[in-house]
Amino acid sequence: MLHYLFFLINKWIYLPFILLLIIISGCGDNAISTAVDQSPDKVACSITYSSGVVEFKNSEMTDLVKIDSANDIFYFKKTNSKAAQLKAGDIIVINNYTIRKVTDIVDSSNIRVVNTEFVTFTEAVKDCDINYDVLFDMSPKTYMKALKNLKGANIQVNPSNNDFNFQYKTTDFLYTVSGTFAKGQCTFKVIVDKRIVNTKVASMEVTVVLKSYRAKGVVRVVDHQLVQYDQQDDLAETEATINFKFAGSGDNIGIELPLDILPPIPVEGLPFLLFKTKLYVVMNAICPPDGSSIIAARVKYSASEGLTYHKDTRDCTPTGTVKTVTYDGDGTPHTASASPISVSWGIGLPRFEIEFLKTTLGSVMSAYLIGGNYTTFPACQQAILGFYGSYSWGLGAFGVTIVGGKGPLWKYEKCLLNVGQCNGGCPPK
Repeated sequence: MLHYLFFLINKWIYLPFILLLIIISGCGDNAISTAVDQSPDKVACSITYSSGVVEFKNSEMTDLVKIDSANDIFYFKKTNSKAAQLKAGDIIVINNYTIRKVTDIVDSSNIRVVNTEFVTFTEAVKDCDINYDVLFDMSPKTYMKALKNLKGANIQVNPSNNDFNFQYKTTDFLYTVSGTFAKGQCTFKVIVDKRIVNTKVASMEVTVVLKSYRAKGVVRVVDHQLVQYDQQDDLAETEATINFKFAGSGDNIGIELPLDILPPIPVEGLPFLLFKTKLYVVMNAICPPDGSSIIAARVKYSASEGLTYHKDTRDCTPTGTVKTVTYDGDGTPHTASASPISVSWGIGLPRFEIEFLKTTLGSVMSAYLIGGNYTTFPACQQAILGFYGSYSWGLGAFGVTIVGGKGPLWKYEKCLLNVGQCNGGCPPK
């Protein structure tokens, strides 16, 4: 079942970037450091736009009276000289916010309404050289104020305790997310409950301690062609605990839900880029009324992850360093029923994405998956822990016409319970 769920994760999750696992080493002179570099940010950005591109700089934003961000419609004062000369087909740059192509213009008495469509970065830009090496500080000062504006959730923010929480409900499931910031880290707690007639029949709880991390990258465009795209993230030691309980939860095939868990973060001096942190829930289960499965586990890791673009092949490959990982069961697992059970449930956290001009360039994710299997003929009881890394990419915003790619970064599986005449399911020791 875990193999099937891992296939579904690769199918459902669009993940460009990378995650490469780093294992935690012991004490002594040869111990591997999992600390993240705390040096000052380094950002350099040089962009030469194509001839004819109309750029609205920060000093002109007072003439932009409204933005319909959902439809990318811009409302300018007619007194603005640049807006007054716009016509269909023009490419416009709105400060560090976006780049669009004008489709048509509607004038009213005082306002010029500019409708737009997507345009690739390489059509709008002749040459570009962006380099960045920045620290994303998992501390209250970075995120607490911005959390109030997180879309799609009713956020409750408590500045005095540096914590937040929200809930998201679907027909059968309730997702409860909370986070508490301390110096240089945030502890996330995610609870996913399934209820049938107000009775809880399934629950998965994951707690992840995420520390500050660094992001490094290069974007180079020469004569309207993307020639270099590199991305690397360095994560400090991260720890996850997972608790999983099922009891007569019925059939749940193909359940998946992505959620923003933190607000997107821009970086000063990097136009058009947003850095996002998400969680992803997936579930595939067949659990009859008399069935139950209880499993708990812990995972600890650190990671260096990356992605590099090859202009000759127009393809991306993962880069990074695998160091160490520890993962094992926590307590005594249990899976039983009078009829067969097959359950797998997983949560991906953190899932890092880079958004550029409303498209996702790349993402990387750590996924914690737990499965329980029970059969009567032959009699077999199993519980399996899986810890996976995945990545994918898509560079259409840079005019790269290949759809993109995705794949695994690592795969760790451990059999926590294997009793009876079991054929397969558990990974070899």
